[in-house]
Amino acid sequence: GEGVNEIEVAEYSLALSHMQAVNGQLRIINTAQREQLQDLERAMSQGSVARRSLSESLRHCRTREEETRKTAHELEQKLIRLENTAAIAEEERQRDHIFARERHRQSASEQQRSHVQNQSERARERAHLEMEQAETDRQAVHERSLARVHELVEQS
Repeated sequence: GEGVNEIEVAEYSLALSHMQAVNGQLRIINTAQREQLQDLERAMSQGSVARRSLSESLRHCRTREEETRKTAHELEQKLIRLENTAAIAEEERQRDHIFARERHRQSASEQQRSHVQNQSERARERAHLEMEQAETDRQAVHERSLARVHELVEQS
């Protein structure tokens, strides 16, 4: 009945917050280990500590970091499954919001594309008109030159 559902929800919620807390602690540990690892790698490259003991510490750190990462990853997978069970409606709401934003973005992008096409069309038309004008001017100059030649021939 409804009481059972409320108990299940409470148990899920409790398990979820516990796993989130554990996961948060693991992330902090993992970050500290990653920083420790980076410090060791820097020290190695600077040659400030004996290479052999550093390599062993590094290997040890890497092993611990890998184990922590795997544990954190497993916990994250469990968290994701719990969150998916508890948050389907929220995901759908977010998906609708994303689709609406994407439709808006596509519409804006279409308007911009159309504006750019219009601009290049006008530029092509201007270039065409300028070419026609240049041809008309060239013909006029040619005709004036011919007329002048005829004039000079007739005078002589």
